[in-house]
Amino acid sequence: MNKKGFYIRAINFVLIFAALFAYGFHAKKADEKNAAIKAQAAKIKQENLKRSGSKKNSKYKDGVTRGEAKGYGGTVRVAVKIKDGIILDIKVEKADKEDAAYYNQAIKVLDKMLQKQSTDVDVVSGATYSSNGIINAAKEALKKALKNSKGKGIEKQ
Repeated sequence: MNKKGFYIRAINFVLIFAALFAYGFHAKKADEKNAAIKAQAAKIKQENLKRSGSKKNSKYKDGVTRGEAKGYGGTVRVAVKIKDGIILDIKVEKADKEDAAYYNQAIKVLDKMLQKQSTDVDVVSGATYSSNGIINAAKEALKKALKNSKGKGIEKQ
């Protein structure tokens, strides 16, 4: 290979690498912006629910409840935080034996449940068992938080 051909290939390599780097940078910024918009939308929805007097109509007691269910790799435990009858947060507390690749996809159902204020959401394709574990654990926690239940396991906030 002559020097001219080498330089042309080297320049092409550098240009391709720079283009890929720029694309990755902008894609990451777009993902961060989308996540921030979704979080803001969920916050607005929760605030609107608060203003609409949802506490009177809510079927849930305030506090934190926990639920467990079987996921892909074992037991999944979530904590659900409710205030003024609104589901403020759902966190996975335990999923030790979940496969990381499936789990990282499945946790997308947390945002869906918060936005919908319900566990009636679709599972994440490709992470069905892990998604079902999270959803079913949240269902169990919300069942404990029902106003007509005995309220065992509710921590006041």
